[in-house]
Amino acid sequence: QEENTLVIFSSDHGDNDASHKLEHKTVLYEESVNIPFMVMWKGHIDGGRVDSIHLVSNGIDLLPTVCDYAGINAIADPRGRSLRSILENRDVTWRNTLGAESEIGRMVISKDKFKYDVVGIEEQLLNLNKDPYETTHFTNDPQYKNKLNELKKAFDSEWFPGY
Repeated sequence: QEENTLVIFSSDHGDNDASHKLEHKTVLYEESVNIPFMVMWKGHIDGGRVDSIHLVSNGIDLLPTVCDYAGINAIADPRGRSLRSILENRDVTWRNTLGAESEIGRMVISKDKFKYDVVGIEEQLLNLNKDPYETTHFTNDPQYKNKLNELKKAFDSEWFPGY
């Protein structure tokens, strides 16, 4: 039945598992927000391809994807999108930012690996290219003022209006 069956494997967000001296997922470090997301459909989706370009959320993109493959309209978060074009390796215009939230904070990550994180009233800008372990804040660095403003705008208008 491989040619007739779309298989999707994913999970909930993981814990930090001692990264940053934390054991739970409430803080939005990369160790807790990255999740497995694998799709297989023999003869329809190329095997072995890893996509590290597109920002995907199983929370908002999974339902539209499943509905798209089933041929029905999804009634879901309007920010969610079907992954079908990406999975079938077709050209698609995709989002440049993605929002995520936890019990204590919210964040927006950009395609170019910058993260704007808000916990309570504290905001921080992280550069995952220069600091993948998220130990340095670039929030007050004048060199990153435009990036900070860009992600604040996406946070306020696209992902968390009224927060």
